[in-house]
Amino acid sequence: MENNLTDKDIEVLNKFGKKCGIWYLKINDKEKIFNIKELWILNVEIEYIPTEIFKLINLEELYIDCVSLRKLPKEIGNLTNLKELSISSDDLTELPKEIVNLINLKSLDIKCVSLRKLPKEIGNLINLKELSISSDDLTELPKEIVNLINLKKLYICCKSLRKLPEDIKNLINLKRLKISCYDLELTRKIGNIINLETLYIITDNLETLPSEIGKLINLKELDIWSGVDGLIELPKEIGNLTNLESLDIECENLKELPKEIYNLINLKALEIRCNNLENFPDGIEKLTNLERLTISGKPCNLKFLPMGEIKKLNNIKELEIRLRE
Repeated sequence: MENNLTDKDIEVLNKFGKKCGIWYLKINDKEKIFNIKELWILNVEIEYIPTEIFKLINLEELYIDCVSLRKLPKEIGNLTNLKELSISSDDLTELPKEIVNLINLKSLDIKCVSLRKLPKEIGNLINLKELSISSDDLTELPKEIVNLINLKKLYICCKSLRKLPEDIKNLINLKRLKISCYDLELTRKIGNIINLETLYIITDNLETLPSEIGKLINLKELDIWSGVDGLIELPKEIGNLTNLESLDIECENLKELPKEIYNLINLKALEIRCNNLENFPDGIEKLTNLERLTISGKPCNLKFLPMGEIKKLNNIKELEIRLRE
């Protein structure tokens, strides 16, 4: 591509490079600057990024970590060769819709505490493989996000988000999903993401897991964390996840485990940390492939552990039992 950087552009880039400590922007070699492939912008003071940065159209990786950044210029859409983009800011409230022009983007990481809205155009980034969204103020995801059918990893850490798009089932290539939201209502459609292999659910107030979670027969790893106002029971359909190799449950209010949990014959790691757990169902010796077992609770609630059955688990390599007030 033709180098259209002017002497004035180089002057601005040099000045910005000195301010942010980016040595390769401090040189006067127009060709070297124009052909930069990777750029890190780390600064706690800058509120704006000069538009001249977005004339570096050969960039393939751009990492912006600027606490005070208030706005991204629409010219970011010029960086059509970008494959990885990471944006971290405390003050940025929105992203420009021109982000849709980044057609070669494979990975998008957004850590913006004050972000209130994602542009619906994000759904046009069909080459995305990894998407991570972290925000305190984001209350909804654009429904167009379900058009990202090539996504393999989706991480959502948004404490104000209450629900996922109903058509999340369209993400048929998704392998890894992590959801961390305070008051999330989990859609039943989650059971239709049939190729999912890893699922993390972290929430304070989720009262029930939809029984449809039992349709995720390709799951290998399931982590569930729920706070003091959260889960009191697990659906028996969890026993359908017979390819599961790791199950980690940390739920303050959970009182019992479904006996169907012992259908998970391929489990290698089982970690149960539940202070209100009252009993273990009979049958833990059926988990013959178990290598790591962790049980944590309060002795005033968990009055009986099937130690005789646990001793029959011949493949156990790590055993941790903690019962304390």
